[in-house]
Amino acid sequence: MSKIERAILAPHLLDTVDGLKTYQNKDEREFIHLADGGITDNLGLMAFYETVEIGGGIEAFMKRIGNKPSSKLVIISVNAATKPRYAIESSKEVPPLQAIVNAATDAQLHRYNSATISLIRQSMNRWSDELSEYWAPVEPYLIELSFDAIEQPEKRMFLNQIPTSMSLSVEQTDTLIRVGNELLLSNPDFKRLIEDLE
Repeated sequence: MSKIERAILAPHLLDTVDGLKTYQNKDEREFIHLADGGITDNLGLMAFYETVEIGGGIEAFMKRIGNKPSSKLVIISVNAATKPRYAIESSKEVPPLQAIVNAATDAQLHRYNSATISLIRQSMNRWSDELSEYWAPVEPYLIELSFDAIEQPEKRMFLNQIPTSMSLSVEQTDTLIRVGNELLLSNPDFKRLIEDLE
């Protein structure tokens, strides 16, 4: 990457580029240990954003993958992050270290999710404008699905208490599938997309 290319990238994108370059040094990084993206990209959206931006923008990205842009730019963000009630909130005792770490991690995750959504929304508007100039009018649709949109307090509480686990009960699984479908069909941006497609 040239000095000019580096100069136009935001600092957080430069960090990503520099981090990726370290994988070229096989002597210092003989083994690579991978972990869940959780706090760094819980929604899975930053990886796409960085791919587009580091590669020269949305127009360059479309040319690189050999596709013409659609008239609709659609991203569906499924945010399964929960906001559980912590037992530490019911006691004046100093909570155990694990409970403190869990609470701090959740707070950080939710803040980062919000910042990510804001960045993606702004980027989608910019990408749509750029693609509209390059090809034809492109309309952005960012469809956000999360438990926050559930109106029934009891159902929202039930879902927010489901732990992160590789094993869920039949009731939890069935409820998640049903609620996911309900959230999508009731989402105003999804409804707008369907109406515009028709």
